Amino acid sequence: MIRFAIACAVALCAPLALAQEAAPNDEAAPSPFDIPYPDVATARAQVTGLSNARVVERADGFLTVLTALDSEVLELWDFVPATDPAYPAVVRRRLRKEAGGITLQRSVLCEAAKEACDAWKQRLSAEEAELRQKLMEEIDEEARQDRRRNRRYREAARSQYGG
Repeated sequence: MIRFAIACAVALCAPLALAQEAAPNDEAAPSPFDIPYPDVATARAQVTGLSNARVVERADGFLTVLTALDSEVLELWDFVPATDPAYPAVVRRRLRKEAGGITLQRSVLCEAAKEACDAWKQRLSAEEAELRQKLMEEIDEEARQDRRRNRRYREAARSQYGG
C-alpha cells in the first residue's frame, strides 16, 4: 500500500485526468464520488473509524486519513483544523491506477462561510498545481541522472569490450 501511495503521488504529474470537483451545495444530481456523509463531523467520525484507515495528525493541524480501497485505488481525506477559516471542511481525494496513468477525483464538503470555502478551494488547487510542478522537476532530474548513468555504462562497456 505504501508503494502505491508513493507511486500515486509521483504519478500526479504523469497523465492525469482531473474529475470535476463536487460541491455539496451544487444543484446538480449527486455523483457517486460525492462525500457520502451529511456533515464534516460525521465524515470525520466514520472515516477515522474505518478498519483500513491510517490516521496522521499533521503539524499544520490538518488531520489526514489514508485508506486503500484495493490495490488500484487510494483515498486521502484531509480535515481542516479549527484554526482555519474554512473550518469545518474536508477534502476527499481518490487516486486510481489506470492504463493511461493515474486519475484524481476530488470532492469537498465545506460548512464555513462561502467566501472562506471558496478561498480554501483555491488553496487546494494551488497546492495541487505546486505539488505537480515539484514532482515534475524531481522526475525530470531522475531522468537526467538515468541518462548520465546509462551513458557511463555504455562508455565503460565500449572501453572494456571495444566498440
